[in-house]
Amino acid sequence: MSDFAACNPDLVTRLVLLDAPLPDHEFSDEVIDNWEQEERLLEAGDLAAAVELNLDFWCPGVADRVRPMAAGALELEIDAPEAIDLGAVQAPTAVAVGEQE
Repeated sequence: MSDFAACNPDLVTRLVLLDAPLPDHEFSDEVIDNWEQEERLLEAGDLAAAVELNLDFWCPGVADRVRPMAAGALELEIDAPEAIDLGAVQAPTAVAVGEQE
């Protein structure tokens, strides 16, 4: 949703970023492999397989509950700009990052 906020700052009255991407963070090989596999699936146009890949990786056990949200998020990501600038968002913003992510 930070993409939406950056592209539509006038529509945002409050923003909460939970575990937002950290540009200088070193992610594990497992996470990087998952992202690369996801990208290959999306480039091939297989949104359903990309959704299942993410559900299996990030939220096993609750996949049925979050499947529609995960599919919607990937659909938005496909059309999102490559890089975003949240500088235009003037709304109050809370940012949370967990130690165990």
